Amino acid sequence: MLKRFLFVFLIIAVVFIVGCGQSVENIVENSTELKISPESAELYVGQTQQFTISGMVIKSDTSYSASWEVVGDIGTIDATGLFTATETGEGTITVAIDGMKGAVAVVVTTRTISGQVFDASNGASLSGAFIMAGNKNTYSGSDGSYKLEEVSVEVGEISASASNYVPTTIVLPSSNFNIPFLYSQPSDFSSNYQSRTIPVKGRFFDYNGNPLSSLESFSYKYDMYGGIYNLSVSNNGYFTGTADLVKYTNYDPYEMNGFIVFMHKLSNGQYKSVIKEFKCDFNSSELDLGDIYINKDTVTISGSISPKYNDFSIYFGKVINQNKETYRLAFSLMQNNYSYTDPYFSELDENNNYKLRLPKTEDNQDYKIFSYCWNDSQSQYISFSTIKKMSDFVFNDNLATTYNIAFVDTPTVSVPTSGEVFTTLTPQFKWDSLGNDFYYLILVVPSENTGLEWVGFTNKTYIDYPFFPASSGGEASNLKEGVQYYFVIAALKNSSLNINNFNFVDLVYSSDSSYISSIPFTVSSSSTASSMKSLSVPSSLDKKAFQEKIDRFLGKLGIRMPPSPLKRVRESPL
Repeated sequence: MLKRFLFVFLIIAVVFIVGCGQSVENIVENSTELKISPESAELYVGQTQQFTISGMVIKSDTSYSASWEVVGDIGTIDATGLFTATETGEGTITVAIDGMKGAVAVVVTTRTISGQVFDASNGASLSGAFIMAGNKNTYSGSDGSYKLEEVSVEVGEISASASNYVPTTIVLPSSNFNIPFLYSQPSDFSSNYQSRTIPVKGRFFDYNGNPLSSLESFSYKYDMYGGIYNLSVSNNGYFTGTADLVKYTNYDPYEMNGFIVFMHKLSNGQYKSVIKEFKCDFNSSELDLGDIYINKDTVTISGSISPKYNDFSIYFGKVINQNKETYRLAFSLMQNNYSYTDPYFSELDENNNYKLRLPKTEDNQDYKIFSYCWNDSQSQYISFSTIKKMSDFVFNDNLATTYNIAFVDTPTVSVPTSGEVFTTLTPQFKWDSLGNDFYYLILVVPSENTGLEWVGFTNKTYIDYPFFPASSGGEASNLKEGVQYYFVIAALKNSSLNINNFNFVDLVYSSDSSYISSIPFTVSSSSTASSMKSLSVPSSLDKKAFQEKIDRFLGKLGIRMPPSPLKRVRESPL
């Protein structure tokens, strides 16, 4: 018995690991066959695969080493088992150690990328779009489909252009990839500006159903393209006012969405409120809001707000999908830098403790609360808080709840630096990661009033500006020497986004976001680069046109910047 135990112990003691110091997972009891991991492989030309011997061999002599070999002209393999695919075909990877052998099958193909090109606003297929990845390019067919063959594995981005759409570059996650396009906007906003003033009418009723004959202890807030002003009410509850309708471009919808929240403070200190949604055609002769019953209970949301920058605001609104545009209707509940609070809707103390009052109704479950803060008067660094749905709040018996507002970091951009002069027409932009589930939307805007130049989208921390060949339809967006551009980056956290088959308008459902705008750069030959170091952020005069371009594009993604409080000086309280 003792001899048997010693023999087993000796056998265990002389077990050694084979194969150039490779780690071993399973015990191989068969002394004539080796196991290789992985057991098979399918690779593209240019890809590599590390093979290992997944076992232990009983031997007492440690001088033996693994001998790797490729059978079939599909690639090469080194002494450590690292295989590099060089040619298409089928082959075998073998390994041998002192008469013991192992083999696995390998298939090498070329990389093919295929998918659909479509309008992000309505899902319609786009024919004739130009698509390129590396040195491969093609056009989409009549059904919007495309295919690129023999694409290098080193290519990590795909770029595309189409008439009347913004040229786009997107990170390339797989071989099956659908490309969404966003409709472009006209280059000159001011030349298409239109405005009209029309009368507003309706009738107010209080919480008991009686006509509201006075607007004392009464306030309202709204969002629409334009504004609603000068409400007055008669003894029987009929009210009148004016509405300013605005169209910045011919692409703005003629049928405009809007909503108003009315708040009425009762003599006992309680509040009653209601949300009234409406649509108004730009050519309408009047806006009739109909009968409005201000009879809903009011909920209270309170807590602290911790802005990353000095200036901040809190907004209330919802997402609207309409006419090739997804955008967020919202109004400001408070804004600290303009002392912009309405005691009927909000309160804010010196320690940034806040209180909000909003209607309690099943109809407002699609509405959301979000906040943003910024670092200067030009809003160059902007951080949004988490978007909080009204349906996410749990209210106590007093219809109150607590919500502490925190903000997302803005990305730290390393390239471009402010005023950087590139000596290439295809610069690579770089920034630091904000963490998992973040995607990055990059815009490039020329200083001239010619619209957006390009949009990029990636989950990595870099992206290359593309160069479109002549006659591709995208060459107008190639960077040009001597032109000043501005770099904009938006970081969006979206754990549910499928990068293989996403739509830009899906970004409206991002839970967190932040963005940086107005980083200037230009492109010049190396001989003149030293003389072009005087770039700066847009002047206050140029900033309005610049920000209109950004806001207009982000509006298509549902992340339209909320209206400026300076445009709302005519808003109530009455």
